[in-house]
Amino acid sequence: MTRILLTLSLICLIMTGCSNSNEPVEFEDETQTIDLAEYEEVVYKNRELLSDWAYAMQDAQEEGTRAASMEEAECFEALKQNLLPSATQFASELNITKEDLESMTGVGIHDNEEFENALVGLMLFVTTTDCSIIDDETQTRGGSFKDCFIEATGIGAGVALVAGLSKGVVSKAVVKATLKLVAKVGTRTLSGAGLALMAAEIAWCMW
Repeated sequence: MTRILLTLSLICLIMTGCSNSNEPVEFEDETQTIDLAEYEEVVYKNRELLSDWAYAMQDAQEEGTRAASMEEAECFEALKQNLLPSATQFASELNITKEDLESMTGVGIHDNEEFENALVGLMLFVTTTDCSIIDDETQTRGGSFKDCFIEATGIGAGVALVAGLSKGVVSKAVVKATLKLVAKVGTRTLSGAGLALMAAEIAWCMW
């Protein structure tokens, strides 16, 4: 009886393996690029809100008062509401999931609010970084765009990582590599708000 059961089990395993092998396996192409123009335009239109939030964050850190903290939270919420629809679309175009974000940044996402913050921070960081790296020779009030990137992130190595990418496009692979490098080398937290703050500082420097 035991031998019969064992034989049947082996037959089932073989049949299951054959069945699975016949199913199409989809592989995600992480090198496929998307156009950033639409997203950069959205961020640029919200540059004043970005600056307001950066200033409010600085005041909250320096003053440490409840009023300053509330002002900072209100500024970020206004910015977030304007950017969230585009940020959600951006992540969808690149097939970036919550698990991807956690892996890229090394920061856990525990609820929907943190996930939304991470989406907004990701789009802000990628679009402002794209301007910083590609338009290296263009001068801004803070120097070159690359200078703004280095000042905000604290690293220069990330520039070489994506310098060969065509202007205005990005891939999931590049996003992953850039964020992992910043997480490893930089001294800034890569939570959603942390990414957004770096982007705000880059934007303030550039615009």
